[in-house]
Amino acid sequence: MDTDRTHKNTMYTIRELMHSLGFSATALDYFLDENGKPRSRKTIVKETKRRDNKVIVLDVPRLTEYGKTYFNCDSFDGVEMVSTESGRMGSYFSSRLIREDIMVEHNGYYK
Repeated sequence: MDTDRTHKNTMYTIRELMHSLGFSATALDYFLDENGKPRSRKTIVKETKRRDNKVIVLDVPRLTEYGKTYFNCDSFDGVEMVSTESGRMGSYFSSRLIREDIMVEHNGYYK
């Protein structure tokens, strides 16, 4: 049995399940706030400048608060996301800051 291949397939399956459960740019309109009300895409997807480059960040309160603690940075304003060629938010975290998460665009599991 090829355990490396089994591991890669397992990670791929989990990643695709995450997309189907809502971790997707197309599902942003279904994200709910603390009161169970739909969030507006306009309030959670933001364009900002970092390192003199325009980036798109996902600013969901729990995720942003976790990032502030993790990076020890009170000014952390959201997790950088991959941008599509048209400049829209993709469905993966950017690998610039987050490298070992299953939802990073190129995490090495699928080579």
